Amino acid sequence: IGVAAIVTLLVRPWDDAPPAGVHRAHRVADLIVEDHLTYARRPDRLQRATEDAAELQRWFEGELRLAARQPALTGARLVGGRRCSLGGRPAALSFYDRGGEPISLFVFEPGGEDWSAMAPVAALPGKRACHHHDRGVGMLVWQERGLVYVVAAAVEVDELERLVGIP
Repeated sequence: IGVAAIVTLLVRPWDDAPPAGVHRAHRVADLIVEDHLTYARRPDRLQRATEDAAELQRWFEGELRLAARQPALTGARLVGGRRCSLGGRPAALSFYDRGGEPISLFVFEPGGEDWSAMAPVAALPGKRACHHHDRGVGMLVWQERGLVYVVAAAVEVDELERLVGIP
């Protein structure tokens, strides 16, 4: 290697680093996995116990000032939710149960995350969607109505897709 190449490597080491938005997305994904593993099976996880999606949405609107829509997840039952913090950013965290398997739904305002490094899911028309696995937890991410939605569970990606209605 010539001197110019060595100098370039020493002066510009960040060229191979991921863009800041991708780094933020990975950091948020790590926080989501951590919160799912921490809270999903805890008996005291619920700050608001309800199977009524409209009631939970109203609660999140009052508590967090987020109109966090509670989507129906195929074969899963809504059991309630809690306030959550993802690196200091407020998030709505809803819990669903599907045959004893906990499913978490996180809803929060975007903070400059670039989810494009995760594998895309083409079957969610009109939504930017991707998936990722970390520590045995699968995540399906999409944006809707100016908010980020993330479904997390200890299942494979194709199962997450079925949960949100992708055949």
